[in-house]
Amino acid sequence: MKEPVITLTLEEYEELRKEHECLEKEHAELQRKYEASLQEYSRQVEEISACTAVIADLRWKLADLTRRLWGKSSEKRHLPEDAGQLSICFESPSDVNDPVAEEQKTAGKSVTSENGYNRFRKSFTKKITPHARKPIDPSLPREEIIIPMPEGLSLEGATKLGEEVSEQYAVSPARFYVKRIIRPKYRLADGRIITAPMPVMAHPHSNASESVLAHIATAKYYDHLPLHRQLDIFEREGIHLSPSTVSNWMMAAAQRLEPIYNELRELVKDSYYVMADETPHPVLESDRPGALHRGYMWNFYLPRFHTPFFEYHKGRGSSGIAIFYMYTRFEQLSGYVNDAQFCIDNNPVERSIRPLTLNRKNTLFSGSHEAAHAAAIFFSLMGCCRENKVNPKLWMQDVLIRVQEKEREEKNDYSDLLPFNWKG
Repeated sequence: MKEPVITLTLEEYEELRKEHECLEKEHAELQRKYEASLQEYSRQVEEISACTAVIADLRWKLADLTRRLWGKSSEKRHLPEDAGQLSICFESPSDVNDPVAEEQKTAGKSVTSENGYNRFRKSFTKKITPHARKPIDPSLPREEIIIPMPEGLSLEGATKLGEEVSEQYAVSPARFYVKRIIRPKYRLADGRIITAPMPVMAHPHSNASESVLAHIATAKYYDHLPLHRQLDIFEREGIHLSPSTVSNWMMAAAQRLEPIYNELRELVKDSYYVMADETPHPVLESDRPGALHRGYMWNFYLPRFHTPFFEYHKGRGSSGIAIFYMYTRFEQLSGYVNDAQFCIDNNPVERSIRPLTLNRKNTLFSGSHEAAHAAAIFFSLMGCCRENKVNPKLWMQDVLIRVQEKEREEKNDYSDLLPFNWKG
């Protein structure tokens, strides 16, 4: 069979030839781009491999640095000195620029090293630590004891030159006593019988004075001494009190202090800047004997007055909508960027919770929700005293009477009884 013969005209042949040349050029261009892509791919693979190695090295360094800084003491090591960083010179320019002074200083160090150093002992010279005893506070009461001269020593014709005085701290244990209130009673000429009025008392119709209430409350909520330990101390002194009686005293004292506590709450509400945090507070359930309810003690801290305010709540309602709360108030939560008085952390309020945590380790739980509210009152006011360097026992002993006086006079302003001057 004969092969078919294709007959082309000159114009058709020329057109096909040009089309063939165009296809060859396009193929060459595509081949060039393909080779360039292969080179770029190889370069990117090498770059990714190098970056992977750098990332692995940086991750190891970060883990090592984290272990050095925040790990256990036995795992920590001193960071090596960076030779590329400039050293800080604490010497004066005159010492640095004066070569004579530098030479004398070096010579003095060498002499000291030769005289005071040995390969077996660091120093032959005994270091003398100066005695820096602070003077005793002059406001403390003094009991003077005058020591007489020895017997048989004649002082006839002697001239007194002065006195040698030495002072020591001394302590006397707490002394319990009974305060008797005697009110005269008379029959007047017209037959009426009158009795001297009863003075203002912190807890009327009870045998607990304001000093006892302040002492027990301070020991429990300031020094973290539970009531049963205090009762043991009272027993040693011959004072026999029942736990229920002392608990009722604390509830009554909290009720007397609640107006001041409410004043502190209003101050928190009116404050421009408040820090907040919460901590669990176990409470003994009344309907289920032996069971503990998980309550929460919220702490609102006022940085301006260095004052905490505790508030007890049975639960933590509307809680995990925390993220939604943050998103809707992101501008307010990031206000520390624009206002210098805002703290970037929450450390002050967390520090103010520590007394409550220490108390929880000793007392374990509150006996009821009412007792937890009373604890919030005491923790708030004791925290105010602690932060403002006020003696809590003396302050409470004074305000328990003054609150009663204000209630008797029907005065509703208790702001002047707070342990700090918030109006100043």
